[in-house]
Amino acid sequence: MKNNILDQDTLREGPPRYLSILTRINVLFGGFAVQFGSIFFWFGMVFVLVFVGQSEAVHWFSADGEWVETEGILLEINETSSEINDEYVYEYVFSYNVNGQSLRGESNATFGEEREGNFVNIEYKSDNPIRSRIIGMTTEMFPGWVALIVLIFPLIGFFVLFFGFKENLKALQLLRNGSFARGKMLSYEATNTSINDETVYAYKFEFSARNKMYVAECKTHLTERVEDEETEKILYYEADPTFNLVYDAMGAAPEIDRFGKIKQSNILALKVLVSTVIGLLINGLLFFFMYM
Repeated sequence: MKNNILDQDTLREGPPRYLSILTRINVLFGGFAVQFGSIFFWFGMVFVLVFVGQSEAVHWFSADGEWVETEGILLEINETSSEINDEYVYEYVFSYNVNGQSLRGESNATFGEEREGNFVNIEYKSDNPIRSRIIGMTTEMFPGWVALIVLIFPLIGFFVLFFGFKENLKALQLLRNGSFARGKMLSYEATNTSINDETVYAYKFEFSARNKMYVAECKTHLTERVEDEETEKILYYEADPTFNLVYDAMGAAPEIDRFGKIKQSNILALKVLVSTVIGLLINGLLFFFMYM
């Protein structure tokens, strides 16, 4: 362990500490959890827009009244580029009458025995007659159950993002207003989780605050960060030392300069926003061209 007064691993700057906007961005959006969650969420949202937005799920909460049966004429059968269970989906265009008004509708299904010009049994919503379908087919390209499968991916990403941001917000609070201490490792053990084929370990460090001993816990796969010193840096709230963190286990821990102050991030910190910006751009363009 280094003992030089200019030891880079010692935080001598007291609270409240200045954190530039770039430093805040780097801490808030940095780290594996937020970066992985962001990629997983935005990638999953692409499938939500493509599949859920064109599925029966969009009508699950609509109040269009009851289905009313009538007869219509099949006008066209058009091929689409979509498949369900390795079978191509076709668009069936038909016409029908409601209270003397001629309406036109579309249904989707795999190819059957229907022929253009034939009469078909259709149904429409009593409070919204333009929403109609050939009986046995769907009003949208995909059945509603597709949504239950596709939503799994962005939901996983959302929860990873949620807990990642929660930890990073805690880190921001303690970086600005937390007190500094040194903690001695009490224990560590492997968890059932791995990141990039590296096992995640759970650590416990004991530190002294307000004449009492407290424990700081963390989990990380970057074991070299929290095992490189005899004692590890701990940040804690003076009023409640149980609210703490192990500095080097932070997702994006700022460097400490030779004078014991937090080094502010530069413009390169904006790289942590790349996945978010690209995700927003791709999903925004997809939404615009598909639904606007």
